[in-house]
Formats: sequence, structure tokens, C-alpha cells
Amino acid sequence: MHTANNRLAKSGLLIHFYVILCCVGVFLLAIGSPKTTWDSLGYAAAISINSDTVPQKIHDQLYEDLAAFAGEEKFKELTSGSYREAMFESPELFVQQAPYYKIRVLFCAAVELVGVTGIGIFDSIHLVTAVFAAGSLYLAFLVFRPSVSPLLMLLLPAIFYLAGGVTLARTSTADSTALFFMLFVAYAYMHRTWLCFLLIPLIVAARTDLIILSGLVMVAMWAKRRISFLQMFALLVACLLVYFMIGRYAEGYGWNTLIHFVFVTNMQLTNPADYADVVISPSAYLGFLAGNIELDFPLILSCCCIWSILVIYGRQAFTGDFWGWCKAYMGRVDHADLVVFSAAYIAAHYLLFPALWERFFVGCYLLIFLVTIAELSRMIDREHAMQREAFKVDDKSLGA
Repeated sequence: MHTANNRLAKSGLLIHFYVILCCVGVFLLAIGSPKTTWDSLGYAAAISINSDTVPQKIHDQLYEDLAAFAGEEKFKELTSGSYREAMFESPELFVQQAPYYKIRVLFCAAVELVGVTGIGIFDSIHLVTAVFAAGSLYLAFLVFRPSVSPLLMLLLPAIFYLAGGVTLARTSTADSTALFFMLFVAYAYMHRTWLCFLLIPLIVAARTDLIILSGLVMVAMWAKRRISFLQMFALLVACLLVYFMIGRYAEGYGWNTLIHFVFVTNMQLTNPADYADVVISPSAYLGFLAGNIELDFPLILSCCCIWSILVIYGRQAFTGDFWGWCKAYMGRVDHADLVVFSAAYIAAHYLLFPALWERFFVGCYLLIFLVTIAELSRMIDREHAMQREAFKVDDKSLGA
């Protein structure tokens, strides 16, 4: 028994070291082959506008920095096309895009903090993206370390890649920050309840749509009697305060303008400030909901994983005391909760913003894939336990 425990401890340490090496690999890959998109200019504008309010000065400085950072070919790509040309030619239109990006408060704050050291703003954006992406991989390990066997944990980097984590690490957006805080909330929910009181309101500052996840987690914690109704209500108030404070700080244009920008103009609207009062009709919105369902590989794989988990839990529930199983489920923290959060988040997000862009759901896909692996690990452990019991019975029979 002592030898077996030593082997488990050693394998655990080796896996820990392996995951840390993978995190370093993700970081180096993100830094070594960054994918600069026009969004990096938007984030740079959102950060620069805090220290300078002159559009011409902000515009000229950022485009000069971008030319030096990205190189001639990439710079030409980021200033080509009607929308990008308008941004390049008009400082006034350029700074109108900043509110779309200012709402990613935690990402912008982290980039600004790194910039204090003297690192250029575009280098800072990629550095922060890489750090949060690498941290996300490590958090995924922490969430599932107690429930996934060391052997299956070797699959973690491949699962991270399948979920879109590596692409996110290389891309200059705040979505790696959102991924990090989604997984941080998952870790807190599974292992550190007290951390949820800090993280549930905080993730709204990572990406405002994460208020959906905040709501799902706090309701689950109340339903499972981990927090009182009063505590849930306090968390709800805190989330709403953070949400509306961010909107006020960023001087956002509102949901209607965003929908008009993305789905009516196909992200070609150069002057959103002039459309702050636009109204999206219900019929038009229903058209967007019906016409933007696109099933990519991670989403299809997630649906398959959800179905397999439903089958596993369904068999457990209906092959014995159903109400007893339900009572036991509601009395414990379970990995299946993370699947419920993820599936509900994807559905609610699509209903509020009908686009199935992978970058929004990398955290959901990752959690769904890893819960499937955890269930596979649990089934293997159960099979091994049954085999050991069978061997014991055989040994007793032979001894008799």
C-alpha cells in the first residue's frame, strides 16, 4: 500500500511538471507566433484614450506603433478594405470604436499595467494574452486534477488545442482573459466556495457577457444550499453594479447599436456614435437568430460529449432510486454542473447575441471535454475496483 501511494505521488508530481512545461510551451508559442488582428488597434485605442483625449494624436501614434510592430505587409492588410481604410484616414471615426473595447476592463488594465514598464502597447497586448492563455491551461489542470487519472491528464494539452485555446493564445483579444476567469470560477465552484464571492462579480469585468455565467453559478450554489438566498441576492446586486458601472465608464453604445453593427452592416459601420438610438425590430432579430447557426467542429464535439454525459447520468438516475439520486446530486458539487453551466451559457449567449464565434466559447468547450474525460476516468477506476473485488473473492474461494 505504501509503495502504491509513493507511485501515485510520483506520478502526480510528474504530471504537474508536465502541465507546467505545456503552459510554458503555450506561452512561448503565443509570443513567438502572434496573430495581430484589427482588434489590437481597438484595444490600444481604448487604453490610450484614458491618458489622451485628442483623436488625431491617439490615431497617429497608434498607427505609427502598429507599422513598427507588425511590419509592412501586415500593416497594409490592417489598413485595407472600406472599414479599415476609414479608420486609417479618420481619427474621429477611429476613436468612436473605443467603447466596444473599453468594456474589457481587466484586459485593458493588465495591458496598461504592463505598458508602465516601457513595453510597447502592441507587445503588451500579446504578452498579456499569452500569460492569461498559459494560466488558463494550468487552471484547467487544477480544476480536474482530483478527478482525472494522471494517464488521462496527458491528454490535457490536446484537449486545450481542440477547444481552441492555442488559437486564442495567439490572437490579440481579451478572450484569453475571459477564458482564464471562466476557469478560475470553475475552480472556485468545485474546490473553493469562498473565492466565488470575489470571482462571480469580477468576471463581468473580464467580458461583460460573462454576467450570464455569474447568474448560472450563483443560482446553482443557492439551489445546492452552498449559499443563502440573501447571499445570492447580494451577489446578483454586485454583478449588476459592476455591469452598469462598466457600461457607464466605457460610454457604450448599447445592445441595439452592437447588433446593428455586427448583423446589419456586417461590421462595416464606421460611425457607431450616430447610431446610438437605432432600434432592432423583433422580426429582424428573429431573422438573425435563424440565419446564424453555424456548427463548427468544437461545437459538434461538445454536443456529442453532452449527449454521452446525459446517457451516463441518466443510467445512474433511472437504474435505482431516482428521487434518492436526485437528492444526492443536489447535495454535492458535481462535474456535471460545469457542463450545465457551459451548455446554458452557449444557449443564452446565442439568444442574446446570435453568433457562434468560437472565441466566445473556448472555456465552455474545454470544460465539456474535460468533464467527459473525468467521467471516462471515473468509469475506468470503477472497473478496476470491480476487478480487484473479483480477485479478492477468487482468492478467498481458492483459500477455502
